[in-house]
Amino acid sequence: MTEPTTTAYERDPHEAIQAAEQMAALFASLRQAFTAVMPLVQELMSQYQQAGEEFRRLGLLDEDYEPVRRRGVDAQRSPYGPRPKRSRGH
Repeated sequence: MTEPTTTAYERDPHEAIQAAEQMAALFASLRQAFTAVMPLVQELMSQYQQAGEEFRRLGLLDEDYEPVRRRGVDAQRSPYGPRPKRSRGH
């Protein structure tokens, strides 16, 4: 037969209470850290959204924030000039 399972509290109540207190302290520290960082994250998100809106206003992004492909402009009209031709011998 299998033995009935016991909880950590039943095995050692003091150790279980100590572990619970450590977990509570850890969660309090995490909450404090997230609370401290949240304004920075919100500011970065706001700036990212503003940049996206500006790119849309300039016509670089469409309504879905996807890059706009300019039609009728080939590589020959690139501001960097045409691609150099490769020799077939090498």
